[in-house]
Amino acid sequence: MNNAKEKYPSLFSSNKVDTNLFQKELKDYIDTFKDNPFNNTFEDIYFQECNSSFYYGAFDFIEEKDSIYFENCHFFFNDITHKGNSIFKDSKVTFKNCTFISSLNILPDINYPNIQLTYDNCTFSDTLNIRNIDIYITFNDCSFNDIELKDCNIKNNIFTNKKGIKYNINKFTIDNCTFEKRFTLNNYNIEIFTCINCVFQNKFEFKNNNITKFDIHNSNFEEISDMFASKFIQFKISKSIFNDFSGFENCIFGTSDKLIEEVAKFEYVTFKDILTLRQTKFLSGLDIENINLQNDANFLKTKVELKNTPRETFRLIKHSFDKVGNIIEANKFYSLEMKKREEELKDKEHKDKNFLEWLIFKVHGISSDHSQSWVLSLFWIINITFLYSHYKIFLSQEHSEYFVIPFILNILLFITMLLNSLNIKVHIVHQLLISIPIYLVYSFITKDYFLSCFSNNINPFSIMTGTQSLSLATLVYKVTTAYLMYQFIISIRQNTRRS
Repeated sequence: MNNAKEKYPSLFSSNKVDTNLFQKELKDYIDTFKDNPFNNTFEDIYFQECNSSFYYGAFDFIEEKDSIYFENCHFFFNDITHKGNSIFKDSKVTFKNCTFISSLNILPDINYPNIQLTYDNCTFSDTLNIRNIDIYITFNDCSFNDIELKDCNIKNNIFTNKKGIKYNINKFTIDNCTFEKRFTLNNYNIEIFTCINCVFQNKFEFKNNNITKFDIHNSNFEEISDMFASKFIQFKISKSIFNDFSGFENCIFGTSDKLIEEVAKFEYVTFKDILTLRQTKFLSGLDIENINLQNDANFLKTKVELKNTPRETFRLIKHSFDKVGNIIEANKFYSLEMKKREEELKDKEHKDKNFLEWLIFKVHGISSDHSQSWVLSLFWIINITFLYSHYKIFLSQEHSEYFVIPFILNILLFITMLLNSLNIKVHIVHQLLISIPIYLVYSFITKDYFLSCFSNNINPFSIMTGTQSLSLATLVYKVTTAYLMYQFIISIRQNTRRS
């Protein structure tokens, strides 16, 4: 090798060299291979930019079925064909640790269709353009900039990344291609991934990838599709069919910014077998309004952002849990479905027409989180009863002025709790702790430390069978408490059954 570097210096120079000198030295260097047909290995050579006809003639010594190796080489030319013919004929060509500086076009070979191309640990600094090919080609542990696959019929697993290193791809486009064998693309950071009009006849494996923009349109997946632990910022699959198991487990969609353009969308997508999104996070929302599920779907431990998610999505998820008898998880998404319905009713156009329905939904949410929180119902029962009991004792005193301040204080506390319930989700423990100040004020002023008046008022039997005359305040209290007790019972039952 040292003798070759001394004899043919232009071949091993990383700088721009005289084209005529390079061509002469490369021809002379290749002539040495003719004396040793078993040595078809090129190492550390910088293949300068020359037209494809020159390289076609330079490599004319190659016989069919030969094996050719390029190791640690740099390529500045961008075509491996000349007038439709491969410059490597029907040989087996392996590129190892090579760098392709210019864009590389891999085009069909008219007379030599059996060429085999293997790229191991190579770097493609510009666009890799593969079109209309029907040959064996594979890229192992390679780094790319842009990849374009168009009108190809791939008969082998074209990409492998065994090292587990996160390589980067700027843009990956697949258009009108058929993959007869497994398609594997794992451990890549990809800015834009686009797949249009493709057919994957074997497994589609797309694991541990980070994608900024992911778009699949009008494509068919004949066997298993697995996108385990991938992260997508913008995600859309449209007008596609998945015939076998489809897995999106441990995936993350969107960002914490919750932007509308980051909503994960499945539009007119058909899943003929099981769809699983277990332990998946949709940080910006999920839209599956137009999905076609022909089998079961698994949403266990899936988190879906309320914002940007349509109500139909929550209904479908709720139904999937109902279908397998997971009532507890179904109730969670039932609550989210009701909140989205409330948002729909809050819209000005709907609110003007359905104000009463909006009001009912609002009261339902405040009183029990749409029959999901028995603690919230109990919270309101206790505090409304404190307020009502304080009111009754206040009216029965001769010197009522001593009770004005604590009564007003209780009203203010009640209003504060009501406002908090409208704006923030209060933790269960906090809901109960908030009742303590009202109890302290109530018991200190009324001397009802053991809550005897409170107990008589909250007694459901006295509410239903009392014969005393009713004031308007008492009537309102009895109706309100009866409703809250009903919500309390329903919320407890929701742990086992909705209806």
